[in-house]
Amino acid sequence: MTTSSNQNSGDNQYVLGAENAAEMARIMDQDKLTNESMGGLFPERRDHLEHIHSILDVACGPGGWVHEVARAYPHIDISGVDISAIMVEYANAHARVSRLANAHFQVMNALVSLNFPDNAFDLINSRFLLGFMSPPAWPKLVQQCMRKLRPGGTLRMTESEGFGIINTPAMGRLNELSLRAMFKAGRSYIPEGRSYGITAMLERYLREAGIVDIRTQGYGFNYSAGAPLHESWCANFTTALQLLRPFMTQMTQVVSATEYDDLVQQAQIEMLSDEFIGISYGLTVWGTKPAAYVPTS
Repeated sequence: MTTSSNQNSGDNQYVLGAENAAEMARIMDQDKLTNESMGGLFPERRDHLEHIHSILDVACGPGGWVHEVARAYPHIDISGVDISAIMVEYANAHARVSRLANAHFQVMNALVSLNFPDNAFDLINSRFLLGFMSPPAWPKLVQQCMRKLRPGGTLRMTESEGFGIINTPAMGRLNELSLRAMFKAGRSYIPEGRSYGITAMLERYLREAGIVDIRTQGYGFNYSAGAPLHESWCANFTTALQLLRPFMTQMTQVVSATEYDDLVQQAQIEMLSDEFIGISYGLTVWGTKPAAYVPTS
């Protein structure tokens, strides 16, 4: 099946720029850091996937997670979809060079349709979709995923809550401003820059869609000074802050370009301090499609 790369223009709602080469490199680093911080590709299953034969990764970016799963589990056929043509082109090229014949990628807008047959996958995965999702879009996506899952299949979603707990003023201020901007843009749930609120909503979305046996597992992404992944996470967050600049400065009454640039510069200095503390919170929610599932219209 094919999809049009025209989906990459007006339909693209990603706040960091899905066709940006710097963002592609950042996501590749983030995939590795997230896998390590979570303790594996499927830590809730202790990475045991004997009965899983087909997986879909929604909004796969450049395919880092898919590539790792395909390499670790050659018996699994895994597909990744993303709205970005440049991300999908890279993901397919990497799969070819790495001889990962079980990894496949397509350009596809998950906000419109997952263009696969119903009951096609044993497991559907997503991570960090908040950058392009709005509250009304979440139930629709979960319902799409339900249709594409086989009875007994697993829907698995992981999200995080911004830059988390921080002990320095500039980084703390940037976190507050990003949360406020996301709320003003209609992407999050809780006003006044307190959190995105998405991790509190995932279980409800799965339950309302008919998913059963729902479970959760939390993670701390520690980028404090002295933490094993401090430098890598700080570099990742620094790039993210730079890529957020157009989104942040275009949001009226949030922050000016000059103030934002000054805050990012100061935050980079703060993260180098031996006293810096930063830990972001993430949550994975997963559950099962029942055998008696009846799709809603």
